[in-house]
This record gives sequence, structure tokens and C-alpha cells, in this order.
Amino acid sequence: MRRRRRIILVLLLIVACVGCDQITKKIAKSHLPKTKTLSYASDTLRLDYTENTGGVLSFEYCLPEMFRGSILTIAVSVFLWLLFLCLSFASGLRPLSVIALSLICGGSLSNLLDRIALGGYVVDFLSVGWGGLRTAIFNVADAAITIGAMLLVISVLWNLSLSVLTKHIR
Repeated sequence: MRRRRRIILVLLLIVACVGCDQITKKIAKSHLPKTKTLSYASDTLRLDYTENTGGVLSFEYCLPEMFRGSILTIAVSVFLWLLFLCLSFASGLRPLSVIALSLICGGSLSNLLDRIALGGYVVDFLSVGWGGLRTAIFNVADAAITIGAMLLVISVLWNLSLSVLTKHIR
């Protein structure tokens, strides 16, 4: 994939992730009740407004106190900048990997923007479940990160299987 096309694709995916996430969070913040869970489709989908201060799956609470808050924000900012540079200039990235990493970057950036703008928390409002299985409460950015991670695993496995097949064919 040519560098210019790749940078355009990366920027479009990041802007789409941030835009969709921020719009849905704004709607959730202004329209969802703060103390009541709304249930739809036989409780498959729940809308439950939450202000998450603990990071993904409350990860931040696993860190020592000194690494929470601003230090974690700086670390995530540096990571996202490096990821963006890698996406923009690293040669040899396959299109699926570029899409996967762009989704991870866009979702992470949107959550980071929330943490900075909202004083350390992220708005979460979605939960999906079937029977006794239920996800944690998440947002569109978290969904983009999860989809990006799954696509990245698929991309890596696909590339590994292709390299194994090519070795056996030769």
C-alpha cells in the first residue's frame, strides 16, 4: 500500500473512530438516565450510563498510585504518537494490519481525549449479554479497540500461515 493512501486511510479511520465515539458519548451523557439501566431486545442490549475512572476493565487500579492519572495519560499519549508514526511510515505493513492498528489508535485516542477533557474519566454506556454472559460496560471507542485487536490477531495468524505455506511449497 502506498504511503499517501495508507496515511489517508489511517487518518480517516482515526477521525471516524473519534467522531462516532464522541457523538455517541455526548448523546449518552445528555439523554441516558444516570441512575437507571435501560434494557432492550430481551436484555441483550443494556444502556447504562457510567463514568469510568479506572481505564479499560479498571486496569488503572492495578497500577501503583504514582503511575495513575497524569503519568498514565502521558504514557498513553506517547504510545499513540509512536503508533501513529509507525502506521504512517513503517514499510511492509499489510492493509489488514493498518486497519487494525488504526482502529486501536482511534479508539484509544478518543478515550484519552475524554480523560483529558472530562477530568480523568471516560463515559461508558453499552453492555451486551446473552443468558448469564454479559460484557462489562463499554463505549464505541472500546468496541473499536476490541475489533482492532481481533483483526490484528487475524492478520498476524494469516501472515504466519502464509509464511509456513510458502516454506513448504518451496
